[in-house]
Amino acid sequence: MEYELMLYLSVKHIERGELALAEPILERATHLAPQWPEAYMQWVEVRLQQDDLNGVQLLLSELLKHSPEHVQARLFLAQLSLTAEEFDEAHAYLTPLSDLLAHTPADFSEEEVAELEEVRQLYLSLMMEAEAGRLAAKRRPQAKASASRKGPQANASASRKGRGGRTRR
Repeated sequence: MEYELMLYLSVKHIERGELALAEPILERATHLAPQWPEAYMQWVEVRLQQDDLNGVQLLLSELLKHSPEHVQARLFLAQLSLTAEEFDEAHAYLTPLSDLLAHTPADFSEEEVAELEEVRQLYLSLMMEAEAGRLAAKRRPQAKASASRKGPQANASASRKGRGGRTRR
């Protein structure tokens, strides 16, 4: 009952733009019931309104300690990681969702099935971006190593060709 009351109060503060009043209530709610994600997600909303992405990341990471299969937290953390070009980290957040999103529970309504399909599409999009980033990151050191093995003369020649297509002598 106390947890629900705290959530209600925090929602009212958020609706009125009183973010500073909502935060201590949400912090207390997360300590009272760390296994329940609602207070964390409301607190994330507050931090987003404050443009505090580091705070968002910390809260979602804390939520995953208590609810490791929380889909929304994993997707959001993956998006933050992709934005920071941390492709391996994004992949790590997304990988546990693979099995979870593979099945549609028989008792889902049409609306729930549609929502699940949207989540699956987002998951696939993020996973493809993470994989592409990981592959590109692996290729970068190989390209640099290949160029440095050819020596400075080859690098200078390639640079001149890139500017006009021809080398001058």
